[in-house]
Amino acid sequence: MMDRLTTALHHMRGRQDLALILILLTAVLVMIIPMPTLMLDILIGLNITMTMVILMVAIYIDRPTSFSTFPAVILIATTFRLAISISTTRTILTEAEGGDIVQTFGLFVTGGNLVVGLVIILIITIVQFVVITKGAERVAEVAARFVLDALPGRQMSIDAELRAGDIDPSEARQRRRNLDKENQFFGAMDGAMKFVKGDAIAGLLIVVVNLIGGITIGALQKGMPLPQAVSTYSLLTIGDGLVAQIPALLLALCSGAIVTRVTTDQGADLGGDIAAELAGNQRSIGAAGVVVAAIGLVPGFPTVLFLVLGGALIWAAWFMPAVGAAAQKGAGRPRGSEAGEGAPGASSPETQPGERLVIALGSGAAARLDARAFAAARDGRLDAAWRALGVPFPRFGVEPAPELDPDAVRVDFDGVALFLDRVPAGVVALDGDPALLDAAGTARKPLPRGWRRAHAFWVAETEATRLVEAGMRPIPLADLLAHAGVEQLKAQAGSIIGFEQAHALFADLRTAQPRLAEQASNAVAMPKALEVMRRLASEQVPLAPAQGFFEALAEWGQREPDAAILAEHVRRALRRQICNALADANRMLAAYVVEPGLEQQLRESLRHTEAGVFLMMSSRLSNALLAQIETIATPEDPAASPPIVVTSVDLRRHLSHYLRSHDLTVPVLSFQEIAPEFTCQPVGTLTSEGPAEMKAVA
Repeated sequence: MMDRLTTALHHMRGRQDLALILILLTAVLVMIIPMPTLMLDILIGLNITMTMVILMVAIYIDRPTSFSTFPAVILIATTFRLAISISTTRTILTEAEGGDIVQTFGLFVTGGNLVVGLVIILIITIVQFVVITKGAERVAEVAARFVLDALPGRQMSIDAELRAGDIDPSEARQRRRNLDKENQFFGAMDGAMKFVKGDAIAGLLIVVVNLIGGITIGALQKGMPLPQAVSTYSLLTIGDGLVAQIPALLLALCSGAIVTRVTTDQGADLGGDIAAELAGNQRSIGAAGVVVAAIGLVPGFPTVLFLVLGGALIWAAWFMPAVGAAAQKGAGRPRGSEAGEGAPGASSPETQPGERLVIALGSGAAARLDARAFAAARDGRLDAAWRALGVPFPRFGVEPAPELDPDAVRVDFDGVALFLDRVPAGVVALDGDPALLDAAGTARKPLPRGWRRAHAFWVAETEATRLVEAGMRPIPLADLLAHAGVEQLKAQAGSIIGFEQAHALFADLRTAQPRLAEQASNAVAMPKALEVMRRLASEQVPLAPAQGFFEALAEWGQREPDAAILAEHVRRALRRQICNALADANRMLAAYVVEPGLEQQLRESLRHTEAGVFLMMSSRLSNALLAQIETIATPEDPAASPPIVVTSVDLRRHLSHYLRSHDLTVPVLSFQEIAPEFTCQPVGTLTSEGPAEMKAVA
């Protein structure tokens, strides 16, 4: 038997349509076929249960359209309840019985007084019909009208955001579907409230019919004494009326709660919204507590009761700010820091699915890596990079690569290898002044450029202790890999920033400075703003704090159609941040100036194409320029600030792009980007003849 039941339930899984058909067929059969009192009790219990489920759903939804089937549910629930009322009426009139639930409701509510029971039914019906149903009906009517009137404007708003690039086509389609769903929902609710209103009227009429018809049948057909007929049928009528009106009242309450719901962005349920808004008005709660406590001092009033209630309100008002502060404690964390706590694998050194940068290790290198130290160094450097540049860099990890040489290390970005090197056993990476190595007569090998360590060398492990005592700094493998990963992410920052990150920056600005956000959004479309962000990030221009960046967008966005030139205007607006990131402790910028002759040759090398303007130098000029940049990229003094290249404003972006395309990350600034608070100290001149002719400035 149980096997057959299990098989039947298994076949019904996923066939919710059968349950709906069963409810409707049951309603029809209940209207036609006389039901035993046991079956009536079961149906009444199902009706009450179904109504309670609907009420709980109505309370916990975050927006009205989350229960878009509610108008149809009202129709089904009303039909089912009226079918039960018809069946109980038949049973009451023919058998003078209504089942245990009807009998219990009648006895419990009346308490032996029929007049009290009739008055209670009348009050419940009036409350449902005049107060709840009437108000909800009016709200549904107005909401349907407002939604319909606002439909063209909201559709135009979606189209405008799509054209501006603030949303993508898939989000636009989803918003249109939601808009259509909302329009249909409130239109259907306007009509569905007529069901609720009619249900209240029908319930009152059924009570009258049961009372008059029952007394008449009992006294004239069944031969009951009139007092007995009145007592019997009044009791059953009151019980039947309550059994019908209480679920109807709850359904009307559900309707009112849904149509009066104001949608918020937090996605909280009704109770959460009410609690949040009350908690934001603790002064009002405290004032109410004082008034309630004062009422208790009125002669004749229960003083203790009102003092307790007033004290509870005052305590709640005092307690609410602490709750709010605790809730906001984590809200001030910078965007993107969530990955540092609580996220799956956030502090794990291993690569997680979807990570764009991966460090692949051979078996020997993986065995020598301190995984915990790597995770700590990586997280600290990622956080420092976020705070310095304002770009939320993605997390990265290490993974074993059996196909590699045991000592090999490879850094991949989006599946493409950025660099490959070996970390041989028996060697240590040291950072410091090469003169110390020369003085010690130690053989060394410079780290390749991919490690992004200008003054780091591989030395034999046996020499490490002596060199550290002489002043060199050891670099653990964990720190070496973490530094390389973050620096490679910085080099790819222009590729990392996408629409998600751009929207996040605009969203943060709307919260902090809504007027500036509106001006910037109106001045620059999202795709254009994203291109500017990518150009700045690719040169590691700080976007934090964001106010200067967005003010420059708002000022120049409509005046400059070219995103590349707009980015140059933004750079000049951010010149203080740029100089601060490159200057030494004395606010000094060590600069190599491009001489006028080289500038003229660079201008002659500019080629205008459909894809943009690019430098296309002769091989001789290119080799001479790159050789000079190679020379100045590694300053002799490890403690010195990194050198910069200064040139004319019309050449700056082209020269910078050319150097970065050759994996040379020397910053290139224009003369207009030197902030007045900083001193530009020329230390050399770049010429067209190469390193041998590069001039030093005394």
